[in-house]
Amino acid sequence: MNRKFWTVRIAQSFLIFLDSLASSTVGTIWYWPPERFDQNNIAPYDIRADVWSLGITLLETVYGRNPYELQDDNFSMAQTAIVNANIEELIEKVYASQYSSHLIEFTIKCLNNYENRAKFIQLQNTKFYEKLKILGEKSC
Repeated sequence: MNRKFWTVRIAQSFLIFLDSLASSTVGTIWYWPPERFDQNNIAPYDIRADVWSLGITLLETVYGRNPYELQDDNFSMAQTAIVNANIEELIEKVYASQYSSHLIEFTIKCLNNYENRAKFIQLQNTKFYEKLKILGEKSC
C-alpha cells in the first residue's frame, strides 16, 4: 500500500477525531475567528474556530502575507481588523478572479459566520476537497 494513501486516510480520520476535541483558547491572534473577541458570546468553542483558521491560512498562503494587511501584533488592532473584516472583500482582494470557484467556495465555507461555518466533515463534501482527493489518489 502506498504511503501517501495512508497519510490521506490518517488525516481524514484525525480530522473527524479532532471535531470533538476543540476546546482550548490558545493560538495566534491573527487566526482567531471573530466570535472569540465577543465577551458576550455564548456559542461553544468548537472545531469551527479551527476551520476559520484554515480559511485565513489559505488566504495568507495565496496572498503571501496577512490578508488583514496589518503588520503589528497589537491585540486591539488585530481584534478590530478581524471583527470588522468584510470576508467577501478579503476573498476578492486575495484571489482576484485568478483562482478556481471551488477554492473560493471552500474558503467562504471556512470564513462564514459561526452559525453557518462548515465543520471538517462538511468541507470534505466540497468540490475543492473532492478534486484534491482525486489528485492524491492519482499520485499514489
